[in-house]
Amino acid sequence: MSLLAFLSRQARWALPAGVFVGILFPRLAELLRPLLTPAVIGTLTGALLRLDWSRFADLGRRPLLPAALAIWQLLLSPLLVWFGSAAGEVFSLYVGSRRYRCTLRRCCSRRCSS
Repeated sequence: MSLLAFLSRQARWALPAGVFVGILFPRLAELLRPLLTPAVIGTLTGALLRLDWSRFADLGRRPLLPAALAIWQLLLSPLLVWFGSAAGEVFSLYVGSRRYRCTLRRCCSRRCSS
């Protein structure tokens, strides 16, 4: 069994394991940094090639469920979080003598703009 075949079968564990190894051994992570992009692309491509393509054909003939899931993930879920963070800014949380506010929108807008 080749290393690529093993990694393609274990892609969901290989990527997080690589992150933890990089945290434990920072010098090794720095040395292997140029290989990060090819390793991620290769591992995910190997996992993609192992998908059941006939199942995708079945979903293509009945696209209602995949379309509903895509709408939920791309539109409704982010809107729900956005409205929740807006409501958190209106209603502050008091704990003891300190006042806490939901700062999700403010933090994200500053970090994503740079």
